[in-house]
Amino acid sequence: MYKYNKIVLAIIFYIVSIFIFNYYSYNNYKEKEIAIIDDKLKIGAYAVYTILGEDFFNIAKEKNSISVEDDWKNINKLSFYNNHANLAFIYSSIKINNQIHLTSSSASKEEIEDKSELHYFYHYDDAGEALINSFNSKEITYENYTDQWGSFRAIHIPLILENSRTIVISAEISLKDFNQVLKDIRYKYLLETLLYLLLTIPIILTAYYSLKEKTLENMTMIVKLMRSEKMAAMGEMIGNIAHQWRQPLSAISTGATGMQIQKEYDSLNDEDFEKTCTMINANAQYLSKTINDFRDFIKGDKIKMNFKLRESVDSFLRLVEGSIKANNLNLIVTIEKDITIDNYPNELLQCIFNIFYNSKDVLKERKIKDKYIFISSIIENNQVIIKIKDNGKGISEDILPNIFEPYFTTKHQSKGTGLGLSMTHDLVVKGMNGTIKATNVTFKYKNIKYSGLEFKITLPLK
Repeated sequence: MYKYNKIVLAIIFYIVSIFIFNYYSYNNYKEKEIAIIDDKLKIGAYAVYTILGEDFFNIAKEKNSISVEDDWKNINKLSFYNNHANLAFIYSSIKINNQIHLTSSSASKEEIEDKSELHYFYHYDDAGEALINSFNSKEITYENYTDQWGSFRAIHIPLILENSRTIVISAEISLKDFNQVLKDIRYKYLLETLLYLLLTIPIILTAYYSLKEKTLENMTMIVKLMRSEKMAAMGEMIGNIAHQWRQPLSAISTGATGMQIQKEYDSLNDEDFEKTCTMINANAQYLSKTINDFRDFIKGDKIKMNFKLRESVDSFLRLVEGSIKANNLNLIVTIEKDITIDNYPNELLQCIFNIFYNSKDVLKERKIKDKYIFISSIIENNQVIIKIKDNGKGISEDILPNIFEPYFTTKHQSKGTGLGLSMTHDLVVKGMNGTIKATNVTFKYKNIKYSGLEFKITLPLK
C-alpha cells in the first residue's frame, strides 16, 4: 500500500507539474506575442511621421494649411501602408483649444471611395483617454478602447517638433484580431497539455498493473521499461528546442518582412535579395536538422547499423544547444570525423544524454564558476574509446563503485531517480557489447588545473 501511495502521489505530481509548466509557458509566450504586436504598432505609428514628412507637421496648424488635393494624397499613402501592414488605422493628431483633431489618417477602401468622414483636421470627438493624455504625459502609451469605428488596441507616441508644438502619431489593430492571437495561443497550449496527459495514460496503466501482480524485482524492470530518464531528457529537450528555435524563426520573419517592405518601396536590389534568401534558407535547414534529430531520438529504433560517431555527437549537440546556453556550459568536443561504428546509434545517444545531464546537474548544484564538459574519442585495439568528463570536482571514492547501481543517486529524491547511470551501464554492457567505467580524474585545460568525474565508454568498431 505504501508503494502504491508513492506511485499515485508521483502521478499526481507529474500531472500538476504539466499544468504548472504549461501555464507558465503560456503566459511567457503570450507576453512575447503581445510585445511583438506592440512593436508592430510602434513601427506603424512611426511610419506615419516618415510617410507624411517633417514639413507636413510644421505647417499642420489649421484646416486651411494644406490643400484638399494634398490631403487626399496623404490619406492614400497612409492607407496603402496600413493595408500592407495589416493594421486597422494609422494617423496623426494635434490638440487645438483642448480638442483633438486628426491631421491625417488612413482609411478603408469604402471610405476612400465614398470620401466619407475623412478630411484634413477632422475633429476626433470620441478620442480615447490614452490619446488625450499623451499630449501631456509625453510618454508612449497603449490602450484598448471602443469608438464609433469599432474596438481597437492602439499605440500613441507624442513627438515635440522644432517649433515646440506637440503632435501624436498613432497606430491601431482590431481588438478582434488581437484577441484572436491570444485565443490561438490558449488553444495551442491546451492541446499541448492534453497531449502530455494522453502520453501519461500508458505510464499510469503500466504502473497500476505492475503493482497489482508483480514483486519489487519485477516492479524495477517495469519502471526501467517506462524509460523515465529518456522521458525526462525529452521534456528538457522540448524546452531547449523551443528556446533555440526563437532566433532562427525571428531571423526568417525579419528577413521576409524586410524584403517585402523594400519591394513595396522599390528599394530591393539583387544583392540584398540573394543575401536574405541565403540567410532564410540556412535558418530553415537548421530547423529541419533539429526536427530530424529529435524525431530519431523519440523513435528510439533499436537497429544495429554503421554510423559516423561524429554525426551522432553533432546530433546530440543540436538537441542540447539550448541547455548548454541556459546553463553557461563550455562543451569541448574532440571527435574524429572518420570514426565509423557498427552498433546501435540511438542507444549510444541515450548514454551520452544521461552522462551529459548528470554532469550538468553536478556543475549547477556545486555552483562551479567556469563549467566544462569534455567529449573526446580515440581508437585502440580495434575499439573506440569515448571519454566524457567534467570539472565538477568528482565524487567520493567511497560511493564511486555504486554509481551504476539501480536507484543509487546523490541527488535529492525530487531531482533524481537513480536510473540514469544504471540504464547507461546496461545499454553499454548488455545492449552494445561494450564496457563503461567511471573514475575521478585531475587534468589541465588552458594551464588551469581541474578535477572531476570521467566516464570511459569502450565499444567494438564492428
